[in-house]
Order: sequence, then C-alpha cells, then structure tokens
Amino acid sequence: MSVREYFPGDLQALREIHAAQGFSYPLPDLDNPLFVTRLVLAEREGSAGEEERSLRCGPQKARPSGRDDSVGGGRIVGGERIVGAALLRLTAEAYLLLDPRSGTPRERWERILALASAAEADAWRRGLADVHAW
Repeated sequence: MSVREYFPGDLQALREIHAAQGFSYPLPDLDNPLFVTRLVLAEREGSAGEEERSLRCGPQKARPSGRDDSVGGGRIVGGERIVGAALLRLTAEAYLLLDPRSGTPRERWERILALASAAEADAWRRGLADVHAW
C-alpha cells in the first residue's frame, strides 16, 4: 500500500468508493481550494490479499496514466487500485464574546444576531463554507 497525493484521474475511483459507502451526502468538490489535504491510499495491481509490506507515511507524487479499468470491486488507475482517501477541508470555529451585564435580554439577543450576521458575511467573503460554534 502507498499513500500519495490525489490526482484528478483518481476521482472516478473515489466516486465509486463514496457510493459504495452509502453516504447520504454528495461527494464534495475536490477541486475546492479549501481542501488542503487530498491523500489517496492505493494498492499496486495484484497486491490485494497479500500482507501489507510497506505503508509510506509521507504523501508521494501522483503518477498520471491513461489506463482506467474497472476490475474486481476496484478501479485500476496507472497500475494501482484506489482503496481509500483522506480529505481535509478548512473550516472555522466561532467564539462569541458578549457582556452579560450590558443591556436587557432582548438587546443582548439583538447583539448576538447582529454579530452572527456580520460573522457569516465575513466568512463567505473569505471563502469559508462553514463555521462551527460549540
């Protein structure tokens, strides 16, 4: 097995894996620049069922190939069968600081709404697709 950088030729294999997992959400757009990590786990053709010999811990460079055949539950691309991927997309964590001693409950609620609206607009302007608040 090897871990390497994602290559656009891997997309169909990842679509098939995503569909096989039965997720109710669509596969995200991997061309979105918010995906800062796109790693693919691949096995060399013919190595399925053999003992794992080596798992390289650092991403390797993708090797483009014209070959793209569906074979035995996995898509062979450039002599490799894609078996998984790790994808990291940037997101934001929100913090709200509001003086609980200032104003009436209704005024504090209006302040929360004003800050939330402004923060949402700022996040969109910066290209963030989501923000988490705990």
